[in-house]
Amino acid sequence: MDFGGERINGNTYFKQQKYEKALEIYMGACMKAESVLGEMRTQGTAATDSAKDLCDQISLLYFNISVSYTKLGFFENALRFIDKALGLKHSDKFLGRKALVYAKMGNYRAALQICNGVTDRNECKAVQPVRCADLEDMFKLINYPHDLSFEHRYCQEELLVDEGLIASVTREFREGRVLPTKLICAILREGYAVLSNLDNVAFIDTSLPVYVFGDTHGQYFDILPAIKKIGMRNEVRVVFNGDFVDRGENSVENFILVLLLKLVFPDKVFLNRGNHEFDDLNRIMGFAAEIKEKYRLMHDIVYLFFSKVFSMLPVATVVNRKVFIAHGGLPAEPMLIRDIQAIRRNVQGSCSDSKLVGLMWSDPGEIDETMPSKRGVGVTFGKNITQRFLQQNNLRLLVRSHEFVTNGFASHHGGRAVTIFSAPNYCQSKKSAGCSTKMFSACPWYAPRLCPCSRQPTPCFCTKERPQFTPMIPCDVYSPGEDTYALIDALERNTGALANKVVLEVGCGSGEVLCFLEKSARGALLVGTDTNGRALAVSRMRAEGCSYILADLLCCFNQELVDIVVFNPPYVETEDAGGTGIYSSYSGGEVGRAVIDRFVGSVKVPVVFLLLTRKNMPSEVIRALKGRGYASVVVVERRRILGETLVVVRAERHRPPPAMICCAYTGGGASGKL
Repeated sequence: MDFGGERINGNTYFKQQKYEKALEIYMGACMKAESVLGEMRTQGTAATDSAKDLCDQISLLYFNISVSYTKLGFFENALRFIDKALGLKHSDKFLGRKALVYAKMGNYRAALQICNGVTDRNECKAVQPVRCADLEDMFKLINYPHDLSFEHRYCQEELLVDEGLIASVTREFREGRVLPTKLICAILREGYAVLSNLDNVAFIDTSLPVYVFGDTHGQYFDILPAIKKIGMRNEVRVVFNGDFVDRGENSVENFILVLLLKLVFPDKVFLNRGNHEFDDLNRIMGFAAEIKEKYRLMHDIVYLFFSKVFSMLPVATVVNRKVFIAHGGLPAEPMLIRDIQAIRRNVQGSCSDSKLVGLMWSDPGEIDETMPSKRGVGVTFGKNITQRFLQQNNLRLLVRSHEFVTNGFASHHGGRAVTIFSAPNYCQSKKSAGCSTKMFSACPWYAPRLCPCSRQPTPCFCTKERPQFTPMIPCDVYSPGEDTYALIDALERNTGALANKVVLEVGCGSGEVLCFLEKSARGALLVGTDTNGRALAVSRMRAEGCSYILADLLCCFNQELVDIVVFNPPYVETEDAGGTGIYSSYSGGEVGRAVIDRFVGSVKVPVVFLLLTRKNMPSEVIRALKGRGYASVVVVERRRILGETLVVVRAERHRPPPAMICCAYTGGGASGKL
C-alpha cells in the first residue's frame, strides 16, 4: 500500500506554513500505515519487500511528523518521532534532524556528538558551528593565570559545564573575586554556541510551575537567594525576561549566573533578551564601564564576547501556548508568533526592525490604541493592541517587564497584561521592592503568586571606588536616555567654556545633566527649571549644589544675567504640545517643533546648547537662530535606535556692550543707569 500521496498532500500544507494541518495529515497516514504493518507482522509477512517498503514510508512519515513538531516548538515530541524513524531506518538525514532538535532544546553537546558520528556532514549543516570564528581567534590569545582557585577540570579549552562549575563560580563571586578572563570567555563562547541554535521564540509546554523574573539589572546578590529558594533540581521552569545588565553593580556576575543556569539546565531555564542587552545602551548605562574596571587590559575582548552572546538571546517565550512573555511589549502593527520567529535578532547595535523594537522597548498605557513613547523609541500601546495580539495568536495573557513598578508587579488592560520587575531597591532606592512570579500552568487561566526578591549585602569586588548609579526616578519624571547623554557629550567637549559661568538648564527632568555639570563645570553657578514639580524634587536630591525654579522656558529670567542655556526640548511628534507630567517632557506638537520654536523666538543669552532630531529639521532651526544673531554649529551627531539621528547644536552670539543694554532699558541716551 502506497502512502506517498497522503505525504505529498501534507507537504503542500507544510509549505504553506499550515503546520497543524500538515501534522494532522501525516499522523492520519502514519496510523493507517502502522495498522497495515501490524497486520503483516501478524500474518508473518514482515520480511517481504512490500513490508520493507512500507517501513521506509512510515520512517519518512515519522520524519515529517518530527519536522512539523519542530516548527511548532514541540521539541520533545519531535525527538520522540525522530527516534521512531531511526528505529525503522538508520539514516544520516534522520540523525541530522535529531541533532537539530537537540540543538533547539539547548542541548548543544548532545547535538555535536551526533554530528561527529554522521557520515554526510551536509545533513548537519542546520546546526550552527561550535564557535563564532572571531571569538575563537581571540580566545586562543588568552592564557589562564597560574594562581587559579578553580579545579583544573573547569579550566580546559573545552569547558566542563555542570553544577560543580556553578558552585565554583558562585563561590568566587561570594568572596569578591573576578573570574579570570580566559574562564569567563570560555563560559561565554559555550553560551554563544548554545544560544545561536535557539529559535526567536521558545515554547514551554508543562504542567509544572513556571517562575518568571523581570528586570534584574546587575543585582546578582539579590537574585541568587531567590534562585536558591526555587531550587533548580526541582521540577520547575524558570524564565528570565531580560535586562540582566546595566545600572546595578554586578552585571557581569548576574549574567554569567543565568547563562550557566541555561547551559546546565537547558530544559528548565529560558532567557529572553531585553533592551539593555544591546551595545547602544551598554556603552552608556554602566555595563561597559563595569567590564573596563574589572578586566582592565582585556576589557575590549571581554566586552565583545558579552555583546556577541547578547545578540543571540531569544526574544520571547510562550508558556502552554497561552501566556506570551517578552521584555518590553508590543509594536503598533499587528504581529503573529511566526512573524517574531522570522525576525533577524542577531544585531548588536541599533535595531531597525519595528517588531523587535516593540518587543524590547514598548510600554502599556491606559489608552485604546498607540501613542509615541516617552522613551523616544517603541510605542505606548493600549488595550485594543493587547487584545488584538492575544486574539490573533490564541493567547490569554501578555507578561512583560521593562519598567519599574511598585512591589515588582502591576496589572494592565483589564488583567490581560502584567508587568514583572525583579530588582529590589532598584538603583539604590530604599523604597522599591522586586519580585518574581510563579505561574501554576495547570490552571485554565493564570494564577500568579508573587515571590519577593529582597535586598542582600554585596561584597566589594575591588579596592577602587565603585561608580555611583542613578537613584530611582519616578515614572512621571523624564529618565536619562540617549538624548540626555548626547547632550552631556556636547557639554563635555566644552567644559572649559563652562567654568565660572551662569549655566541654566531648561527642563532639567531627572537632573542627569546638572549632575554632570556639578562635577565638571568648575566654579559655575547652576540653575535648573522645569514645569514638573516632581522633576525638580528629583533633581534637587541628585544635584544638591544647584538652584531650582518652577518655570516655563525662560519666562521669569533676566537673560542678561545668564551666560549659557542648555535645553533638551520636547521633540517627539504629537498631535498637540504641552500637557502635564511626563507627557509634557516629550510632546513637541507638529514635527516636534512647537516648544523648540517658542524657545528660539525668545532666547537672548550668549551661548545655547540645543538638542534636536533630524525630524525637527535642524537646518530650519539654525536659520531661525541666525535671524536672532546666532552662529550655530553641530557639535554632536548620533544615530539612535530606529534610525533616528540626534544632533546637538551649539549656538553663540555676542552680547551687546553695557551702553547698548542701558539704552534698551532707559528709552534712549547712553546716560541711563545700569
